[in-house]
Amino acid sequence: MSKKAGGFKVRAVEKIKIDGIDLLSEFWSKRSAPAFDTRDDWKPSDEELPSYVLTGRLDYIPPPPNKVVKIFLSSTFSDMYVERNYLFSNIYKNLQQYCRLQHDVEFQVVDMRWGVRDEAALDHSGPKTCMDELRSCQELSLGPNFVCLLGQRYGNRPLQAKIPQTEYQVIIESLNNLSEEEKTELNLDIPLLDFWYQCDENSEPPAMILTPLNEKDSHRMEVSEFKPIRQKLHDLLRVGSKLAVRDGKMSVEDQKKYFWSVTEEEVYKGVLSQQNPNDHTLCFVREIYDIDYSHSKVERFVELEDGTKKVNEETTQLITQLVSDTEKCLGSDNFYRFPKVKWHPNGGTNEDSLSDYLVELGKMFEERVKMLIKRAAEKSNPLKDNPFSSLLTEVAEHGYQALAKNKTFQGRDDIMDKIKQYILSESHLPFIMYGESGFGKTSLLAVASARVYDWCGNTSDLIVIRRFLGTTPDSTNIGSLMNSVTKQISLACGFKPPHTDDPMRMLIFTMIAVPSHYRLVIFLDSLDQLSSYGKAHTLAWLPLMLPPNVKLVVSTLPKDHNLLDILKMRNYPGKQFVEVNILEAELSIKLMRDWLMSSGRKLTEPQMDLVAERFREDKNTSPLYIKLIYDVMVKLRSYFPQEELGPLLNEINSPVKCIRYIYNELMKKNGALLVHRLFAYLHLSNLGLTENEMVDLISLDDEVLNDVFQYHTPPLRRLPAVLWARIRNSIQEYIVTREANGGKVIAWYHRQFIEVGDTMYKAEFPLNYTPPEDASNTEALCNILRENMVNYFLGTWAGDKPKPYTLPEHMRAKLNRENAEDAAVRNVPAMPNILENGRPNLRKLGQLPALLIKLGRIEEFFNEVFGNIEGLVGLFSMYSWSDIYEIADGINFDNYKAIGKDKDEVTDPNVIKNPFQILIRSFLLTSAIACAYPKMLGPLILGRLLPFAPGSEILNKLINGVYDKGPKLNSFVCPHAQLEGVGTYLIFEMPNDHVGSCVAMIEVTPKNRHFILTLSKKAVLINMEDGNIQMRYMPPDLRKDDSFHLVAAFEPFEDPKDIAATLKIIPKIYIFSLVEFDVGEIIDCRTVPGYEQMRIQGLEMGKIQVNDAVVVMVHGQSHEGLLMFDVKKKDLLYKFNNSKMILFMHLGHNTLHISQPHLETTVVINKSELVKSHTQVSQTFVAAADVISLQFTTVRQEALHLPSDSIITSKTVAKSSADLMAFATEDGNVYIGNRNPKGHQRWAKILLDSPAVDVQFGFSSDPDESPLSVCTKHYIYVLFSVKEDARNKLGIHNIPEKSLGMSIVVAAKMKLVLSKFYMVNETTCIGYHLGQVYIFLFQSENGDDVSLKIVKKFDAHSRPITGIILNEDIAAMFLTSAEDGSVRVFHAGLNLHPALRDANTFDRMGVIIHGISASGLQSASFSKDNNTVAVWTNATGKVTNQLSHDYLQDEDTVAGTVCFDDCIVTLSCKGVLSFWDTSGSEGSLTEQVELEGVRTLLRGCDPHEVLVCCTKSWYKFSCKSGEVISEKLYEDRELLKVQYVKSQLVLLQRLTEEEELVIEILQTNDNSHTVNLSTTKELDCGKLQDFFCFDHILVLLFPRKCVFYNWKKSEVLQEEQVAKSSVITSQSNTFILKSNCNIFSYKIQHGLEKLNTEPLKLSHKTDQVIITPNGLHVVTIEQKKMLNMYRIGDLSTVIGQYSMYGEIERVVFSSDSAYIVCGIADTRLFYLMLCDVEVDGHHQRALALQRSSYTSDEVKTGKIIIESAGKEDDSSDEEVQSETFSENINELLSNPIEMALKKVEGLLISRCLSKGNSPIRAIRSVKAKKKVVGNI
Repeated sequence: MSKKAGGFKVRAVEKIKIDGIDLLSEFWSKRSAPAFDTRDDWKPSDEELPSYVLTGRLDYIPPPPNKVVKIFLSSTFSDMYVERNYLFSNIYKNLQQYCRLQHDVEFQVVDMRWGVRDEAALDHSGPKTCMDELRSCQELSLGPNFVCLLGQRYGNRPLQAKIPQTEYQVIIESLNNLSEEEKTELNLDIPLLDFWYQCDENSEPPAMILTPLNEKDSHRMEVSEFKPIRQKLHDLLRVGSKLAVRDGKMSVEDQKKYFWSVTEEEVYKGVLSQQNPNDHTLCFVREIYDIDYSHSKVERFVELEDGTKKVNEETTQLITQLVSDTEKCLGSDNFYRFPKVKWHPNGGTNEDSLSDYLVELGKMFEERVKMLIKRAAEKSNPLKDNPFSSLLTEVAEHGYQALAKNKTFQGRDDIMDKIKQYILSESHLPFIMYGESGFGKTSLLAVASARVYDWCGNTSDLIVIRRFLGTTPDSTNIGSLMNSVTKQISLACGFKPPHTDDPMRMLIFTMIAVPSHYRLVIFLDSLDQLSSYGKAHTLAWLPLMLPPNVKLVVSTLPKDHNLLDILKMRNYPGKQFVEVNILEAELSIKLMRDWLMSSGRKLTEPQMDLVAERFREDKNTSPLYIKLIYDVMVKLRSYFPQEELGPLLNEINSPVKCIRYIYNELMKKNGALLVHRLFAYLHLSNLGLTENEMVDLISLDDEVLNDVFQYHTPPLRRLPAVLWARIRNSIQEYIVTREANGGKVIAWYHRQFIEVGDTMYKAEFPLNYTPPEDASNTEALCNILRENMVNYFLGTWAGDKPKPYTLPEHMRAKLNRENAEDAAVRNVPAMPNILENGRPNLRKLGQLPALLIKLGRIEEFFNEVFGNIEGLVGLFSMYSWSDIYEIADGINFDNYKAIGKDKDEVTDPNVIKNPFQILIRSFLLTSAIACAYPKMLGPLILGRLLPFAPGSEILNKLINGVYDKGPKLNSFVCPHAQLEGVGTYLIFEMPNDHVGSCVAMIEVTPKNRHFILTLSKKAVLINMEDGNIQMRYMPPDLRKDDSFHLVAAFEPFEDPKDIAATLKIIPKIYIFSLVEFDVGEIIDCRTVPGYEQMRIQGLEMGKIQVNDAVVVMVHGQSHEGLLMFDVKKKDLLYKFNNSKMILFMHLGHNTLHISQPHLETTVVINKSELVKSHTQVSQTFVAAADVISLQFTTVRQEALHLPSDSIITSKTVAKSSADLMAFATEDGNVYIGNRNPKGHQRWAKILLDSPAVDVQFGFSSDPDESPLSVCTKHYIYVLFSVKEDARNKLGIHNIPEKSLGMSIVVAAKMKLVLSKFYMVNETTCIGYHLGQVYIFLFQSENGDDVSLKIVKKFDAHSRPITGIILNEDIAAMFLTSAEDGSVRVFHAGLNLHPALRDANTFDRMGVIIHGISASGLQSASFSKDNNTVAVWTNATGKVTNQLSHDYLQDEDTVAGTVCFDDCIVTLSCKGVLSFWDTSGSEGSLTEQVELEGVRTLLRGCDPHEVLVCCTKSWYKFSCKSGEVISEKLYEDRELLKVQYVKSQLVLLQRLTEEEELVIEILQTNDNSHTVNLSTTKELDCGKLQDFFCFDHILVLLFPRKCVFYNWKKSEVLQEEQVAKSSVITSQSNTFILKSNCNIFSYKIQHGLEKLNTEPLKLSHKTDQVIITPNGLHVVTIEQKKMLNMYRIGDLSTVIGQYSMYGEIERVVFSSDSAYIVCGIADTRLFYLMLCDVEVDGHHQRALALQRSSYTSDEVKTGKIIIESAGKEDDSSDEEVQSETFSENINELLSNPIEMALKKVEGLLISRCLSKGNSPIRAIRSVKAKKKVVGNI
């Protein structure tokens, strides 16, 4: 791409903020950037660089920041082992921590003592390996990359393994020029060189290669055999190079390599040849004096002359010169010479004798390495100081990948042209590439993203976004991807990102916001690489349509996650899809040649011909396959036998075989056992391992460590990280780093690598491997590795705990150990379930469950995960409920072994199985809320499982664990069972996405696609199978007072694809797609002339011909009308408008019926033509209009004559294929009509005893039947079947005609008004009233008389129910919704054991709770509806007393209570003060006092004191006796408000005569002080809104400011500007100030102290803020359900959270601040205990609830509850029949086959639910099994 960009400009953008950061930073300054320079070294300035990166340009990309500090440690081994060991043991860990915490990078040291295997000596690759590692450090390291430790030893001088051919020929020529005498004298065997060196012509330029020992003479030559040959070869090369230099044929620089040691070569390449060595290198020099040259170990420290004890002068001179050269090259900060150290008699040096020197060395090493790191970090990344540095780095990383692919790309012109045509077209649809893994999709997309500048013109308005999904952590999951992409778009275009809390809508909202003059092109590669987290694979986040200035290119695999099928379901044209296939053979050959050339390699012509022939024959020439072949061929020598090349190509003739070959070569180079074990752990893991985890696991695997440490044993028994780094670098092109479970894990990019790895590393032993005795097969070995992984993730060997191991025999002998058994610390991290930052350890909990289950360690699985609150919180943090169920479903209880048991001893599995089933079903009940708020699990578990604890040690252990560890996660503790538990009718609760909103409609679609649509400010589509949100939509232009309110869908027996919804105020129709889970169309009715001011009153959907249509009934000031639209085209199909009121409309197949007073209209569409008929009917209220033909031929109609003044009270249309209508009139008639096939309308009339409240067609599985229910004030009427019979008359089946007016006696006695009534089938029906559900059974004894009995009734919701959906497959299963937004699934076929029912029975007041007060032991709630005060015990949550106030007269009601531990004081509206003694079993009234003008009843500061404030007086009473303790009367003042804190009574008063406000402060010593607000100048700030006083500080709130006033000194301490503020006080010296949506906390102690600098920002959903009496905690309540608790000194952290099951009507704290008591809408009190672990005594509160033992009766009851949970009970009951729900139905079934199927179905359902299946999963399971039964 040309660098002439056409004057690309940096755009000027308006000042906006994103995430609180000012976007208008330096790089967004309002100026233009210069045009691109044409020089090769051009790059933008630091100020211009961010804008270039954000807009996606590839002309210059800043180098990627280094992610590692990688230091090559150079020294001779034998003399520096003490220093190396000291640094390893004491210094490296400090630097690791420094790098991780200060710079977020890894720290590694390359120590070549470990990992250079025997193979390196055989193929002479040891020195090359060292140089490769050095080069890697220089390329990758941030700052320091080379440190040398120099002593007096020069080191090993290796033989050159590779010599340039021309140089070799010069040496040979120089040697051949010697005379024979000279050759003999020097003992030169010149032919030996040609024998051992071979010419490799495949190298460019050609080179001479030293033959590996294992390739010579067809046998492996040992290193010891080669030693004399090596010396001869060395002599030849040195002599020849000297002669060549003498003759001027070779330079001195070229000669060096034949003489220098490995150490000098390392120093030369690491220091002396570098441009800026002081930025990257360090050198430390040590010299030993008084050396004993006669000592046996002296040669470890200095070189001696052969066979003597004299120092080798040559090597001494060479090392001295090397030290001198290094000192000259480095500055004083980088070169350090230590004082000389004395020779130690025991062998030169040891750690004890050199302690001072080693400490100094360690200090200098650490300080100077940190210095270089810090220096490099400050200038390494030009983007680091940018506020969006992480985003810019991410964008640059993907730019690098595009550039890398662009360099090697060739061909594919046909596909590239299609991409170009798409980008230049006006298409509004995405472009999709698909193809198999390795076929080159990524390269195509990368190159297209680079060429787009040439296609579109490289202008400033072109913005290119590219992401190669799965290659970086931020491109792995949908949340981080959407955040990254949308933020880049908004920054590049200069606008604020649209706000949405839904990641599925982020991209489309951002696209829409892009200004029209910008051109945005987005490339997203490999959709299949996205993790499944967040429902990414539904592609709901991928827009259906694109704005005109946006193009989107994506790629995917064709089969993975059904992504291609999902995309094709969008019905895009075929041109939007392109398949990527294999490459042509000739292109493959060309690519191979070019790639080899770029690597300085080639193949001989015969070799290339053979490869080309293979490509031409092969049908799988994918780019991946070619790359894999290249990886093999790039190492092929020219002298490789041609006859062996064919078999080699056969060995690698597929991608799978290539990968296997590469794996094997990797194992040969790095050690078979190490490589095999590393990848075995990776493939055995769940979701991958981080690099540190892989190193840690190998560090615990002593079999591998013994293999690695063949020659040296490190001071810390741990795998050097560099060994893994070396392997990683070898496979860098095939792996990616992804974000998974809180870590950056290693994963294979291509699927083929995973498949081959699963076979090689899980099903095969490594090469030349002898398995241990307990691993006779690969599965046994895998289990050993899993055990090692379990021990790691359990933290068995963490910290300082040593792990035992056995030394190999050769190492035991070398170390002179008597015993091979030893133990060593491994420095692996601890693995708590909860980390120090309070977050779950996702790395542990993501791996451990599957490993424990696979190994059958079930009890440990319970101890660590399912039976451990910390483990459960982590599990629900990571997974959806369906994922958790799949984990649990893998447990085999029949074969589990208990901990500590012998292998052959099998424990009764039911001991753990039954409690496990209870847990699973409990989690099913809790899953929706727990997955959204995992830390809420603690109180939820307690609320549901406490009754089961006595019957199971396992459950009791879990509950005790919740009391112990739960408060650390959530400071709310549920003190007793208060939630419906397992075994009740409730089996599932849907997530409540918008608490407090009305669920306006629920629709279950057929064909096993079950969804719920809930409406409020948002439309939320819920998947009923797993409870997950499938779609969430809020209109961008929604007004504050508007919301969704109407819904329409297709008939339930069709297969709907869309649902329509409308707003209350704005007349818009939103069409939601059930295929794409998105907003498909938006129709604005205001575009229709004359309908600009309408509101939508009705909504229906249907089919008009083959198109989907929607009809709305709109209402205006002067007229009403109907509008019919085509859903897809948004065209107006029909408009109906007149002044008459529309009573009724129904959209049938191709027909729209409109009913008005005395007028019936039918609109028919046939063959795309509209035909309309108006029928005027005198004295006819509803007339049936038939189909009118195109010739306007009228068919005779049958009219229904009604009085002209009839008023309809209810109307309905049957949701079935029959055109059924029903309506009720005010005079008590119900009319039912249906149209027969000929179009005649037939009517039937039912005369009722009283007007109908509701008529409703029920649910039936037969589409031609529609049972009708009619509800009056006291009765229920049911017509079992309304059906068209053969005589075209309206038939009423199953009930004799005389029974049509049958009343239901049971209902009449109950005086019940049912809101809705649903027919399950011909014998059963379900109704609801308020929050209760009623199930009725119809029985017929003689065929004439039909009776009804209530089978069951139960509380379903705390708020009135809004609807019921019956399950078409399971008669007893149904779904309900309520006004508070809750959606629940019930299975009424389950009968409850009395013990289980008692455990789930909760006390209620039965009437609305108007007030609560609470002490430490009991609470009191009162209702004005019945003047009853209920007394509740805090410890049990049960009602112990009912205090009747029947004595109150003249409509007087209870107005307030004050509760003490043993007495209660109540106050009525008219001033009756009642004192109650509640210490006994029944409350008794002890005293009554009548007062006038009562304003307030307050708890006194003394234990048994109550304060009553009246208009002109206040009184203190003894709460026990009712005696007056003190009082005060005022003649000239009116009391307005009172506060009583810490024995300080503060009264706000109005002076009667002066109309002045005063505050009177009364203290215990009878001192009083008055502050006159009207006359005190500093306090004359307007109307007083609120106040608070503690000690000497008075807090006064005025409309615009808050004044802190010292009333003792009469001075203002502080003022703060506030608005819409209030003071929320405690009974201590703390209070909070609420201003708008911000909360500040204060403390009064020797002055005023502000406790939080940053306010707590309240959500707009916050209803209430309260503070505990002790002033330590603040609790907010959102949407009447969600409680959040904070410490008053830290309002930034939520320490407690709980979502209430129902709406909170009232809430108070107990007087001792131990409980928060909530009055729920269902008239219950719900208790939460406050247990903040950082407050003394709080944790003890929870621990006090633990139970270690139970009485025998409690244990018996607990076991009964566990065994009976979810099972049927045969005992009779007055309210619940003994027979099951399904058996009642079966009695009336006539078909025995159907009866049998129903019976089997009930059993299957019970089993499915007992396994914890979601409702729909249970249904599907039953359907599959019913087919089998039916076949039998």
